[in-house]
Amino acid sequence: MKLKFTPLLKLALCVLGLGAAPRAQAAYVPVSLTGFTADVVANGTGLSTNSTTVGVDDSNYVFMAQDYNPTGTSFLPNNGLISSAATAGLTYQLAPYTGNNSLRMPATPTGTGTGSGTLTLATPQSAGEVYVLATSGSGASTVNITVTFTDGTTQVFASQTVLDWYGGANYAILGLGRVQRGVENRENNAANPRLYQLLLTLAPANFGKLVQSVGFAKTSTTGVLNIMGITINSVCSGTPAAGVPTASTASACTNNSFTLNLTGASSGSGVSYQWQSSPAGANTFTNISGATTVPYTVASQTAATDYRVVVTCSGSNLSSTSPLVNVPQNSFLNCYCTPTGGNCTNEWIRGVTLASLGNTGTTCSPGGYTSYTANTALTTTLSQGTTYPVTLDLRVNAASSAAGIWIDYDHSGTFEASEYTLIGTGPATGFAALNLSLTANVTIPATALTGPTRLRVRSNNGGVVGNQACFNNYFGEVEDYVVTIVAPVACAGTPTGGTATASTTAVCPATAFTLRASGYSTGATGLSYQWQSSPAGANTFTNISGATTVPFTVASLAAATDYRLQITCAASSATAVSAPVSVTVAPFTQCYCTPTYVSGGNTDIIRSVSIGSFSNNTGALGNVAPYYQDYSTQQPATLAIPQLFIGYPNPVTLTFGAENFQYSAIWVDFNRNGIFEASEYFTSGTNAGSNGSASILVTVPGTALFGQTKMRIRGGDDLLPLATQACGASQSDYGEAEDYFVNLSVITATRPGQQEVALSAFPNPATNALTVTVAATSPHAQISLTDLTGRVLQTQSITSQTARFDLSRLAAGIYLVRYQDEHCSSTIKVSKQ
Repeated sequence: MKLKFTPLLKLALCVLGLGAAPRAQAAYVPVSLTGFTADVVANGTGLSTNSTTVGVDDSNYVFMAQDYNPTGTSFLPNNGLISSAATAGLTYQLAPYTGNNSLRMPATPTGTGTGSGTLTLATPQSAGEVYVLATSGSGASTVNITVTFTDGTTQVFASQTVLDWYGGANYAILGLGRVQRGVENRENNAANPRLYQLLLTLAPANFGKLVQSVGFAKTSTTGVLNIMGITINSVCSGTPAAGVPTASTASACTNNSFTLNLTGASSGSGVSYQWQSSPAGANTFTNISGATTVPYTVASQTAATDYRVVVTCSGSNLSSTSPLVNVPQNSFLNCYCTPTGGNCTNEWIRGVTLASLGNTGTTCSPGGYTSYTANTALTTTLSQGTTYPVTLDLRVNAASSAAGIWIDYDHSGTFEASEYTLIGTGPATGFAALNLSLTANVTIPATALTGPTRLRVRSNNGGVVGNQACFNNYFGEVEDYVVTIVAPVACAGTPTGGTATASTTAVCPATAFTLRASGYSTGATGLSYQWQSSPAGANTFTNISGATTVPFTVASLAAATDYRLQITCAASSATAVSAPVSVTVAPFTQCYCTPTYVSGGNTDIIRSVSIGSFSNNTGALGNVAPYYQDYSTQQPATLAIPQLFIGYPNPVTLTFGAENFQYSAIWVDFNRNGIFEASEYFTSGTNAGSNGSASILVTVPGTALFGQTKMRIRGGDDLLPLATQACGASQSDYGEAEDYFVNLSVITATRPGQQEVALSAFPNPATNALTVTVAATSPHAQISLTDLTGRVLQTQSITSQTARFDLSRLAAGIYLVRYQDEHCSSTIKVSKQ
């Protein structure tokens, strides 16, 4: 029965794939060949020499077929059909193993075979690509290959390389196994030997021609070349399938690449692709230069765009156009990379100040990244061409630090090296935690685009460089903000004063701090700034000389003070002042730094400290991390406060652990400023030795402040700590530090000049030793030996009624022996012969 082809029936047939126009396709076709010159595959039963004629290499090894007896674990399949591991869907058909199956060319054109040969197709066929299956024994080979067509024309592929059959890349099959002819030495290996694939791409002008033969001319004197199969990829025909395009991103970011791909499109020899683009919705498609591959990478997109591809079959000269894929344009504000894997163990950002943006007193966020972009209170306005100070407050607990900022001036959604400003680097801080403030200026380029943009702040242990805005797995923290860049305009009317803030509201003596402000007028020309101060609560503000920037650093503070910022608009002469901030002086007892050591242990220990009648024995406590003990927290509740007398040398006796090297030093904060200064440093300068002791004379100057202050003692086993090393890491890596309160007081005599305490010295004159007897003593008594100028030569604390001085190193002459306690004093003359 004849069917009438109605439009409805035609539609149904098309849906079923029937009655449609032919689709372009290409196929891999293994071809039957003549011209093989050697049998290099052992098969069947018996010796390998019975079924082969020559080895693949110079050592007489050949391949094994699956039916070779006895069989191995690696072999060529009995049917000779090989599926290529290099190209999906491509197969090769080997010649029968019972006859010649290799076009073999030896290392030199002598012996079995020649240096050239030709494989002829049993049935000439058209092709777009020719795939050659080959290998080389005893080293790699090079060969010139000539494809000859039935019309007599040729296409030459010069200097093709065939790798050695062990270990090469681009293999079609591996792990074949081999056997040595005659010796029957069999080898089975999961990775070797190998057969390789060569791709010969024919010129489009040759697509319509029939391939008649493929010739091989070996050019190398090394390697034994074996050509074992040829497969052709036929040229496409009919109408190609255009497929469906896809994009690797749902929306594009400027300067961020993405990939266009195709599914369901025709492929193979003679099929070409041309990507086209059009502004979204305009349907004005034009070719994208160089966009002829699938997949294709779009380097950058600046506006929403439609993409499609034209697929052409050169064999039929027919084309198809795909549907379009739309790629919207994302706002650059959503395109920034997000760093991950931050680690705040050694460093984080405590505060960021830029113009009126002030975000201080923060802690590290999990993962080392925080975005404040949605917080409308944490922003500021920046004017083109204007310079602004930036302050980054860091917490650093490592050897070094650096911090910087990026501002996306060109709204590209990326942070570029040209948009980076290094705010500063921190010095090495040993092992001590440190609050570090870094300040620098950033100038907004006059060419910066106006409007909201992204600010990125990064701190990094070890350093920050301009191309590291996005790297991951870092030590430090990253914070993001949105700032607004505007064209410069002149100020007008009354400015906004905002609120003044300080980096700390309780300042230690001789310590700098930073004044900042938030919410005040910025971003306009003609604005000027002046910091003012007033005694706390007095409201008598006066200008601070030179304090005309925000932020501003105050070098030190002597008394509680209020600060405020005055903003003036030059055009209107109007001024405004910020809400003030009060800064007080912190108690000096809270201001001392913490000493550190690498290690301690029970040998690097201060076992006891003695001052007059005061003694603290700490050896039983051991010396554990952090190798520092602050005994002032126990004074005076459970531990007395020792006396140091102003104007006199006060001996402090220390005993140490069993380490062979025991050096020591003492600092006393005479001016109570919370800092141990070089002028407050004392040492014996000698090694006390294992379980030894040292007596350090602490001479309290007459300018010292009366009352309680802090004393620090440091012991170390390497080198004597220097005067500037009361804090941080000592010059000695191993040892212990101890802090105490001491009371600086004056010895008062109830009867000035009284000589009621009898002194006697014998022998007098003396030679090497002098013994002094005192009629009575007190717990705070001291006895000293001086010259006639009053220079103290030796001093002892005297707890009994006898003291002994060594005169052996003194010159002959007159000296003074002076007794002193809290009630009276006595002096006698002695002579040395």
